[in-house]
Amino acid sequence: DFEIDPATATAVREMAGEILIVSSERIAQELKKMLVHVRRAAAMRLADDLKLLAVILPELVPVLVEPGVGRWLRTLAMLERLEQPDFELALATLLALALADAIADPASICRRLKLSNKEQEHVCWLLQHREAIDGAPQMRLSQLKRLLAEPGVGDLLALARVAAECGLGSLTAIEFCERYLAETPAGQIDPPALVTGQDLIRAGLSPGVRFKELLELVRDAQLEGAIGTPDEALALIKKAIGRPG
Repeated sequence: DFEIDPATATAVREMAGEILIVSSERIAQELKKMLVHVRRAAAMRLADDLKLLAVILPELVPVLVEPGVGRWLRTLAMLERLEQPDFELALATLLALALADAIADPASICRRLKLSNKEQEHVCWLLQHREAIDGAPQMRLSQLKRLLAEPGVGDLLALARVAAECGLGSLTAIEFCERYLAETPAGQIDPPALVTGQDLIRAGLSPGVRFKELLELVRDAQLEGAIGTPDEALALIKKAIGRPG
């Protein structure tokens, strides 16, 4: 909660563009420290006031210059509401409203910051699926289970919740997903596969493009509860390809 000396703050603003002589890795390292800190919103507010944020993340500029209670104030409110987020969730929250129109590519931002492949994949997945939760109550069971089985679904729900709490969406779908996860055993949401590609080969099918389609067909039927054994899976496949059972 210290305040920067006014003369220092002025100097930072005047030389903000020079921050890019610092390595991308070091900039990312400092962002990570700020975004996982409990005062992450204050840190981003200060970085904006000192003109650093627009240099480090130019994709935020359209949001930063909006007048009134625009997307930037909502972004700060969302950051404040996060509870002990990992870096990827906090970064996705920082970028979510700015990239809502898909003008910028989150992957290019991650590459510029020299983030690891794992970090990039997680941030991009969150931003690409940020609106998926809204449609969860209307999804087919197979779609819902696939979404809720994703490793990052906890962060996705956290992102959706802070957005809804800031007036960007409804809590109904989030609570539906949380309730489903709490009440449904993990083995039902993401059960072991009934068949594999090797099973299809042993059944006399030749490897090819159709393999994936057939395995997806079986997986959907399994998640919908229509089949539950390997024999039923193979029977479904034979029916799909027009082969007598």
